[in-house]
Amino acid sequence: MSKKAEANTPKAISNRIKAKGLQKLRWYCEMCQKQCRDENGFKCHTMSESHQRQLLLFAETPEKYIEDYSKEFLKGYTDLLRRQFGCKRVLANSVYQEYIKDRNHVHMNATKWHTLTGLVQWLGREGICKVDETERGWYVQYLERDPEQERRQRGKERLELTDAEMQQRQIDRQIEWGRMRAAEAAAGDSDVDGESNGPTELLRPEGDGDDGESQQPIKINLALKRPAPAPALQPQQKIKPAATPAEIGGNALARAEQEAKKRRKQEQQKQQQLQQQKKPRSAVEELREELEREKCASIRSWLSPGLVVRVVDPGRPDWHRRKATVESTTPRGARLRFLDDEQAEKRRAEEVAESRLETVLPALGGRVRVVLGSFKGRLATLLSLQEADYACTVRLEDGPYSGKTVSGLAYEQVCKLAGF
Repeated sequence: MSKKAEANTPKAISNRIKAKGLQKLRWYCEMCQKQCRDENGFKCHTMSESHQRQLLLFAETPEKYIEDYSKEFLKGYTDLLRRQFGCKRVLANSVYQEYIKDRNHVHMNATKWHTLTGLVQWLGREGICKVDETERGWYVQYLERDPEQERRQRGKERLELTDAEMQQRQIDRQIEWGRMRAAEAAAGDSDVDGESNGPTELLRPEGDGDDGESQQPIKINLALKRPAPAPALQPQQKIKPAATPAEIGGNALARAEQEAKKRRKQEQQKQQQLQQQKKPRSAVEELREELEREKCASIRSWLSPGLVVRVVDPGRPDWHRRKATVESTTPRGARLRFLDDEQAEKRRAEEVAESRLETVLPALGGRVRVVLGSFKGRLATLLSLQEADYACTVRLEDGPYSGKTVSGLAYEQVCKLAGF
């Protein structure tokens, strides 16, 4: 293994010069932000534990990482275009070459744009830049405006237009309602008088004229009905003006708010009545409830101190598939001490969730504890394994069923004890 070059030696100066400039993109790891000099170095990096851990994090939410890198790249590219070139028409590749001069820039292969052409076309569609294609390539021209502000303005105009349409629709509905009321009133008058108030055709009654036509004149009745007298108003009564559409909407909103307040007040009154009906609990009752909760929690959990378990957590390669002893239980899981750690006694116990733990079986004849089922908590001896059914046979060693042989227990129902 070669030694690291000493400071201020020609070798160290050469290494610094090589590391200062830009190197090949295919040997750069965006997740670890590490630049390798050659293919062998990049291969060693991809096999390292830190790189594998970063890949597991990326596999959980790849869309989030790609979106974050895309935002950073877009911000850096547009900021450089706005500051250095302003609103001038410039070659997109020239802006990109200026951007990648920064050694710590976000690389394009980590974004959602695979090529510079795709980025330029996206900028044109979003209205951030004015783009056009020539023989030399794509040109961009930054537009001095805020797309977010324009989008908000367009949304505001749509909202205002929608309110106007709603108001017009309310007015049309009132007009239609008035016409229907007038038609109903006209139909009622026609039924009472036995005559129709609608337009009729002018026809002469048949008579005995020479030519067979009636000589009687046509009579038109233009008598108007006298309107019914208005009811007398009481001194306290006042004539209310006709409600406008805005007032109708406001009254509806006011009524809705009043009803909501009334419902909330009723719910509060019900809650207060329920609280008053509840009797105050004594200290003995509270202690009994707490003991019942702890008992239920212990029944649900299969963990107990002294068990040997295996950690199954691919997100933690330093813990994955390692055996450990349960030191104590917690609401979430247990505190463990790993068996293959020489400094386990000096280190702090690690807390691991119950869902990340699984049982461990000893060799035949080893001591186990039943952790699930009717015999939970009993000590037993492992007699045989039924590998096809993932089950085992044990002999109970304590309790009223001591000496009894129980078969068909699943692997998850028994667990090895530490020290046996």
